[in-house]
Amino acid sequence: MRVAVFGASGMVGKAVLLECLDDARITSVLVVGRRSCGVTHPKIEEAIHQNFYDFSPLRSRLASLDACFFCLGTTSAGKTEEDYTRQTYDLTLAAARDIVEASPQSVFVYVSGIGRTRLSAAGSCGRASRGGRRTRFSRSRFALRT
Repeated sequence: MRVAVFGASGMVGKAVLLECLDDARITSVLVVGRRSCGVTHPKIEEAIHQNFYDFSPLRSRLASLDACFFCLGTTSAGKTEEDYTRQTYDLTLAAARDIVEASPQSVFVYVSGIGRTRLSAAGSCGRASRGGRRTRFSRSRFALRT
């Protein structure tokens, strides 16, 4: 099985990455980030990418994925609703659109961490879940922890 992990340099994403590396069913992990995840393993292929609102340059690397674990996130503390929406909803759907174009058979797993505020729970995270369900993924999952 070939999977991608977005956000592997963060706490939640690193935990997901380590689980993927320990799972014998997973043969390859594409780690997408702005910087290296700092983990070396034979299963890892890193894609350092700066523009997280356009993943089209990575489409060939996103091809043939069986699953994507999308673990990018931020706190809403100190952000306007517009900024928070851009950093959660817009960014998530940008990735989802390019992944579904490259690997429509894959499962998209959106992971949101604990400690979200009322603004984030009712706003962008919920919209990201609903927006992701409207993509053409054959299957999608949304793990939202409060």
